[in-house]
Amino acid sequence: MNKALLIGNISNDLELKKTQSGKSLLDFKVAVNEGYGEKKTTDFIKCRAWEKTAELISNYCRKGSKIYVEGRCKSESYEKNGQKMYADYILVSNVEFLDSKPVESKRTLETRPKWDYQETLSGDGRDATGFKVSPDDLPFF
Repeated sequence: MNKALLIGNISNDLELKKTQSGKSLLDFKVAVNEGYGEKKTTDFIKCRAWEKTAELISNYCRKGSKIYVEGRCKSESYEKNGQKMYADYILVSNVEFLDSKPVESKRTLETRPKWDYQETLSGDGRDATGFKVSPDDLPFF
C-alpha cells in the first residue's frame, strides 16, 4: 500500500504552471512539524498536484496556509548534465484547507462576478419559481 497523509503549512510561494498540453500543474512544499520543544523538527515534503486540485490550491492558499494533503509517494528519474537524478514527492489526490478563516483568493472582490438582482427576475418581480421577491427580502443587499 502506498498512501501518504500530511498536515502542515505550505512553505513556498505558489506558482501554477501549464504543461504544453494545457494541464494545470502545481509543485509546492508542506512543512510538517514533529515533536515538541528542543526535540521539534520540521520536514519539508515536496508535493505535486494536477488539474482542478492544483487550481484550487493555487487560488485559495498561499505561503503559510495550513493544509491537509492526501496522496501517494512517487519517484521520477531524469538526466541533468549527464547524471541520472531522482525526484521524490507526494502525488496529491485530495486536499483540505485547514486555516481557521479562509484566505482571500487571488481574485479580488472587484473581479468576482456580481449577482444582478434585476437579471434574475421576470418583468413582474417574480423569480424562476414564481415567488415575488424584493431586495428588502434578501439579507445581503
